[in-house]
Amino acid sequence: MRQISNFELKEEVRVDDDETKVILRYTPLGVVVGIVPWNFPLIQVLAKITPAIITGNTILVKPSPYTPYCALKLGELAQQFFPPGVVQVLSGDDRLGELLTNHHIPAKISFTGSSATGKLVMAAASQTLKSLTLELGGNDPAIVRSDIDIDTVAPKVSPNFHIYRLQSLHRSRLPKCLFSIQVRYASRSSAFLFMQIFLKHFQRS
Repeated sequence: MRQISNFELKEEVRVDDDETKVILRYTPLGVVVGIVPWNFPLIQVLAKITPAIITGNTILVKPSPYTPYCALKLGELAQQFFPPGVVQVLSGDDRLGELLTNHHIPAKISFTGSSATGKLVMAAASQTLKSLTLELGGNDPAIVRSDIDIDTVAPKVSPNFHIYRLQSLHRSRLPKCLFSIQVRYASRSSAFLFMQIFLKHFQRS
């Protein structure tokens, strides 16, 4: 949050000659809606509020109905520092998210959640040409090349499979990783050695 708060959107002169001067300016959009999932309820809300405020927008945050309290308390604390209406938090079920994404006033939707819901958010936002940021969940394969240092890389890949104890949206999936290792490695012995070291570190942690 401190890093984001120090961020400056300065004007950029793109063209400046005898005939033309082109200046790039970043102007506020207006009302932003931030929709966050159940995991990391405090960090996720701060990640929506801070960029919106720094760039001159107002924001309405909709937390997950399963973990609303952190967001509601943060919204309460924010009233001590911001003018009325700049930071708002509204709790509700999935129907509230649909109302917010379809409403004509918000100029931007920032959504963190599942890919399936992200598709619905994108479809709804397109009806009023809202600006849109999607951070969608999923499991990504860890592709390991044959020219790596096995002893160095295997321990670094291992923590990604259990980081944050299943609260993270960006952890790799074990079967995909091992399959990629088997496919990528020309040498079966190298692939086997990598999996041995990988699993040793995985079980320790």
